[in-house]
Amino acid sequence: MPRCHFHLRAEGTTHRDMSGSEYPDLAAAHLHAEAVASELMRNCHHGTKLWSLRVEDEEARHVFDLFFADVADNDELSAETQAVARKTSRRLAALIDEASSAQETMTQSAALLARARGKPQLAYAQKARKRK
Repeated sequence: MPRCHFHLRAEGTTHRDMSGSEYPDLAAAHLHAEAVASELMRNCHHGTKLWSLRVEDEEARHVFDLFFADVADNDELSAETQAVARKTSRRLAALIDEASSAQETMTQSAALLARARGKPQLAYAQKARKRK
């Protein structure tokens, strides 16, 4: 059974699912992602239509993305507005992914510098996170 991690991209950051869940197949994981998106949109503020889930397997390989704008109840919006929301959610997800990647690179660089200088790595890693 594949284990999937559902990382929520919301409000400019990625909230990582560290434990993940097992599903009989990817179709079941996709149904779960849709249910999570629907529940979050129902219980959170209106900006959730720009949120998304990045789903990864147990090896941290990208499996699929689920964009809330694709599953939102958009009956009250024009087709043009819906298209803009879908496009914006994808661009925002890409931006958040790049920012997360840059932050990870900064943390790894700080640890490398610490090792090179014979300093505690944790202190350098914390310093890199504070710059965020």
